Amino acid sequence: MSHGYHDHDHDRVDAGPLLSDPQLRVKALESLLTDKGLVDPAALDRLIDTYETKVGPRNGARVVARAWVDPAYRQRLLADASAAIAELGYMGREGQDMVVLENTPKVHNLVVCTLCSCYPWPVLGLPPVWYKSAPYRARAVIEPRGVLKELGSEVPEGVEVRVWDSTAELRYLVLPERPAVRFLALSVSDAAEDVIGVIRGGARGYVTKAIAGSELCEAIARVHTGDAYFSPRLAGFVLDAFRGDPPVPLDPELDQLTRREREVLRLIGSGYTYKETGARLHISARTVETHVSAVLRKLQLSSRHELSRWAKARNLA
Repeated sequence: MSHGYHDHDHDRVDAGPLLSDPQLRVKALESLLTDKGLVDPAALDRLIDTYETKVGPRNGARVVARAWVDPAYRQRLLADASAAIAELGYMGREGQDMVVLENTPKVHNLVVCTLCSCYPWPVLGLPPVWYKSAPYRARAVIEPRGVLKELGSEVPEGVEVRVWDSTAELRYLVLPERPAVRFLALSVSDAAEDVIGVIRGGARGYVTKAIAGSELCEAIARVHTGDAYFSPRLAGFVLDAFRGDPPVPLDPELDQLTRREREVLRLIGSGYTYKETGARLHISARTVETHVSAVLRKLQLSSRHELSRWAKARNLA
């Protein structure tokens, strides 16, 4: 006899994890705004991608690392943080007016926003939950040492703790003290300028990703004991660059440009437009224009045409 039901399971489609109430509300609101033509889904995807992959602590880490290995950049960063950070292509909303605070053996800096959650988005991304919490905002001012200890940084009594309050007009980035470590550079590049730049920054060795596992282990061991290590072909670059006193730059004019400025120079010199250059480097056309202006100023050139000729004369384009 047939029945109006089955005693076995049908194939089920996995709908994925259940969404929370806030997530459901966001989805519903997004669908409503899209249906009414008030939101472009593609633009929304680009915005999400920006904050997931293009801004965040990784950018701030690059700024700090550059300041650690480049004394001239460190001076520019402390003198005019917004301009120095823009040299690396990081700028935009919530990061227009930046100040960098340097930690020293005598001073440790702590940043808080007592009113809301002001945060330097371009270099640190969106503010974490704890930074926005009322307990942090209150206790950071009242007992900063206790807060730092809970976050894993126990500051000695002889070190002054300075608390800085972010505002709608000003954002802060702390420049930590550089740890006293030896490091070995592992890179995809074997270009002379890259090798020399890293060694000038303090690396004790430089190898490329083509290195064999056994050789890499040897390189790490030698650098750890205080020795230097370079792949055989790269050692010549180092000897040529640092023979004599002081070290001889590869090109005095080119050497004054930042890495990003050299990347822009090569593309502009090859005939790319600002928009095309920005697309290739994943920066805005306006940022490209800023870099071109900086290059023209440093090289004392007056036009893109002169810039192209300069680049081609040095086989950069």
